[in-house]
Amino acid sequence: LKFHDEFNHNDFDIFLSDPIVSDNDLSKYGNVCDLNNSQEKFDLICILNNHPHFKNNGIEYFKSRLNETGFIFDFWNNFYHLPLKSLGNNYIHLGNLGSINKWKKY
Repeated sequence: LKFHDEFNHNDFDIFLSDPIVSDNDLSKYGNVCDLNNSQEKFDLICILNNHPHFKNNGIEYFKSRLNETGFIFDFWNNFYHLPLKSLGNNYIHLGNLGSINKWKKY
């Protein structure tokens, strides 16, 4: 929620989604978005935990919800194991859980 609070006071439309937290609880902090049923396209999707929901849905699930110039910031490196080609240019994994050895090949 610190991440949300940092950007919420600016001119950003921020939508929250969480596989565990109820929509009712999320709505206390901002707009709620059910990614499974939304036609909304996003400029940025931030994955802020490692809940199995994210890996189970796959990277294409999230990429399909981006605007053409959108990005996915994955702070838990949920997809670092995938080939770089499948991740595309709009996926960035952050944090210390990423495999540095993977990138040494390139």
